[in-house]
Amino acid sequence: MMIFADVTSALDDVNQRWRAGVEAWHKDIQRLFDDRAARVSQAIANDLLALLSDETGAHVEEARAAAARRLALRLPPGLADRRAAHELRQLAKLSQKPPRLLLRQEILPSAMLIANTSRNAPQHVRLGARWLKDPRGRKRHVVPEEDLTTPTFMRWLSQKTMATAAADLCGGIDASSTTRAPEHAPSDAPVGHPAREEQLQHLNASLPPRERELIAHLVSGVSRHKLPTVMGAAPSTVRTWIHRIKLKCAS
Repeated sequence: MMIFADVTSALDDVNQRWRAGVEAWHKDIQRLFDDRAARVSQAIANDLLALLSDETGAHVEEARAAAARRLALRLPPGLADRRAAHELRQLAKLSQKPPRLLLRQEILPSAMLIANTSRNAPQHVRLGARWLKDPRGRKRHVVPEEDLTTPTFMRWLSQKTMATAAADLCGGIDASSTTRAPEHAPSDAPVGHPAREEQLQHLNASLPPRERELIAHLVSGVSRHKLPTVMGAAPSTVRTWIHRIKLKCAS
């Protein structure tokens, strides 16, 4: 009986030590996760401050673009809109890059910078299926940077970025709608001809902001090889924009 008691006592002692070791291990793991979460939160906060900075200058623009690239990596890896996803695949073929890589590295950062410009504009805000409303239950105008909490602002910025990217891929219009060029406008009509002018107006309206910006730079005298630097985009992206503009002009 004494031997059995000694064995039982020894097993209890081992069990207690094992449990204490497991608890200590769990605490260490939780501490690691907490430290990582704190570092991630701080990194997001720093990038958000850089994105929202009102300062000007080349170094500020570079820091803002870098912050947009890092924040874009935290967005969903794909596009929910089928038409936008199709256009993304077509662009990926032209630029010879995987669609997800093209989306994450070039399209979403650019879309986030564009979405960020509307943060001080009064607007109706919908988070998922829910609109932000006033006490009377009516949609209320919200200035995102001023009226939204940081987590809600991040959600708004994410949704706005994804919507901007989808619209940009679909030709600068809402991804759920379609427009057609006037069929009666001959592509060989002379400049100044009413049909030609109507066609040019439709073309300009169908171009997304970045393609219109590209044309404006070319008109102002910026050389083609300097466009990537001026626009803050990869050379392959600029080539893709030029190719898309040519296709639209030829259609």
